[in-house]
Amino acid sequence: MDVKDFKRIVGCFSDSPNSFVGADGEFVLQTIDETIVGRFRKTDGVLYVEEGELAIPAQAWVVKRISKLRLLADRILAAVPDPDNFVEPDAAYLPELDSTTGDSEEEPQGAEVLCLRLLARQTPGTTQIVYLTSDAGEGKTTLISRLSRAAAESYKSGKQDWIILPIPLGGRAFLRFDEAVLAALMGRYRFPFWFFESFVELVRMGVVVPAFDGFEEMIVENSSGDALSALGSFIDQLSSEGKALFAARKAFFEYQSFRTQARLFDAIGSEQSVAFSRVSLHRWTRKQFEQYASRRGRKDGAEIYDAVSARLGETHPLITRAVLVRRLFDVAKDVNEVDILVAKLGDTPQAYFHAFVLAIIEREAQEKWRDTADQRPLLTLAEHHRLLADVAKEMWVSGVDVLRSDLLDFVADLFCEEGKKSPSVARQVRERLTHHALLVKVGGGRPGFSFDHEDFRQFFLGVSLSLALAKLDVELLRSLLRTALIPSVALDEAVLSCIKGGTSHQSLTSLLVSVVAGELPTSFVPENAGNLLVRVLDGEVESDGGERIAEGFAFSSQSLVDRKLARVRFLKCYFGPTSLNGTVLSRVAFEHCTFERIEFANSRVFETSLSECDIACVVLPDGESTVYDPAGIDDALRKAGFSGIGDAAGEKSGKASPDPELEIVSRAMRAFMRATQHNEQTLRVKLGVEAPVFFDSVLPALLRSGVLAETDYRGAGVQKRYRLAMPMSRIQSALATAAGDFEAFCSKVSS
Repeated sequence: MDVKDFKRIVGCFSDSPNSFVGADGEFVLQTIDETIVGRFRKTDGVLYVEEGELAIPAQAWVVKRISKLRLLADRILAAVPDPDNFVEPDAAYLPELDSTTGDSEEEPQGAEVLCLRLLARQTPGTTQIVYLTSDAGEGKTTLISRLSRAAAESYKSGKQDWIILPIPLGGRAFLRFDEAVLAALMGRYRFPFWFFESFVELVRMGVVVPAFDGFEEMIVENSSGDALSALGSFIDQLSSEGKALFAARKAFFEYQSFRTQARLFDAIGSEQSVAFSRVSLHRWTRKQFEQYASRRGRKDGAEIYDAVSARLGETHPLITRAVLVRRLFDVAKDVNEVDILVAKLGDTPQAYFHAFVLAIIEREAQEKWRDTADQRPLLTLAEHHRLLADVAKEMWVSGVDVLRSDLLDFVADLFCEEGKKSPSVARQVRERLTHHALLVKVGGGRPGFSFDHEDFRQFFLGVSLSLALAKLDVELLRSLLRTALIPSVALDEAVLSCIKGGTSHQSLTSLLVSVVAGELPTSFVPENAGNLLVRVLDGEVESDGGERIAEGFAFSSQSLVDRKLARVRFLKCYFGPTSLNGTVLSRVAFEHCTFERIEFANSRVFETSLSECDIACVVLPDGESTVYDPAGIDDALRKAGFSGIGDAAGEKSGKASPDPELEIVSRAMRAFMRATQHNEQTLRVKLGVEAPVFFDSVLPALLRSGVLAETDYRGAGVQKRYRLAMPMSRIQSALATAAGDFEAFCSKVSS
């Protein structure tokens, strides 16, 4: 650390811009809670700080004296609970491109040990971003809790010099990163000693590793992009130093679209070096299931696993998702009860989860929610559902996932009043709701009550939504759909419960068409209504055999995956990036629709037409080749079975087949989705047999047009290193409008 860096870092802890004075080796620093007077001097190339008679290296002084990391480690241990009966999941690691010869994952290994090893590694001159990925309920939050506690304990014992700081985002409407960080520090950890700039400097120094949890809902492909810009700006502030962990359901570099990637990369400075890697949590196997049973003191773990897997299969979520395994042992006291429970579960994911939550509620109603006067159940199962649906609805309209105790009491009182419950029953309902099996008490900056897992909150939001759908009330439904994008778990449950309750598909379709009418495109209503509609139409067969017309809807990313649609006409609809994997389309018409991207996979298309539709690009079945030029898109659509496009390839402007150089450009750009800078050897490995053409013909043109630029190489040996030299959005736009012509691409991207 030199004097310039020392002044910059220490100034970030200053209470005001003028409170730090440093001249002639002396300084006065006014922090939030004290005034520090000292001197700094350089001896044998090392900067020292003197307070009184004690002189220590400047970096150690910053960490120990003004950052108060030891105190923060204590606060983390106090605020982050140690997970009960923790079982370490296996995980696969996909390294940065510079450290691997391909895109293959390493062999599965223990997730906790793997993450601690990765986060302890130092890569000078590069910011390391590690994505921790899995589906909901598979242990991301639990693992982050374990990692942060392990790091805090190791820091306090002197075994390591860095900590992991969990920063929960909670799936709420996205805040700026500075707001999220300071809210966690002052709210959850009661630690008011840093400013956001202080936090950034400590991350750059490598002594703090932030772990952002709950980021998955912020980076979906059809989001506004605000969260991605904030992420990119945060990474840019790290100036090619430090590391961070992001828990998400999918690593962002896995998205196919350059347009989607541009939201993140365009916010990162072109001079910064950033490398992305991924740790993918595996679902539990028999090994983890039996370990968990043993830790709970159950000796029948193997029998329960065999009973469930024999009926539902070894990959069923009930025995592979950690959150559901825990609930399975809560509900089932022995193997006989497991057999009864399994017999109630349906085959589809929505049906099994619906039946499983019913089993939890049934146990709660029969064993705990009994009237103290006569031991009769306080509420019926349907009333339990409505009560928890009211709690989820209140959270939804308030934009929170934690309700204060007074608001929870208000929900209970209102429910009892509407249900005309006696004062005695109302008091008991109000008291027992705070101890419900699916609700937990939380502390920190937002004390109150939340659902035990986000899946349960989303499930009961779906129940609330289904009640609104069943009433066929347009304005009531609009009020729920306008709040924000509704999670898929809630959408699945809403449609499933409503149809099971007897509401016809035709009534739901007509209701959703009325809800969308007159709504502005910026509203959440068209997209939420579209996501409901595609579930209503999925596999639906009406007796009248008539055609349904959907006009003005918007559909989220991957909305057509594994859907069975028949006799539907989509007019002036918007479709986010979607795969057609497992999709069956029969007598479906798309007219004047817009598609962000279509990915061809294992689909079947019968008598389905596309008329006057705008399709930005298509991904061919190999998963690697992306087609942007109109003629190539038309050809791919015809081969997939769509009609109404034109009779011959090349009818629209563009080449019959794209220039091979342009396809090489597309592959090379995908390498830069994993890191903003690459060594020459990494690009050679990534491009394989196409590398000679790239370095002989394509690379010189990219350097001339300003797409890439040479940068300093840091490492052993002698080779060149390249970085992106222009915004990814500009590259994407040129690829989309070049009509398959490499020279046209170079001209457009440089103009």
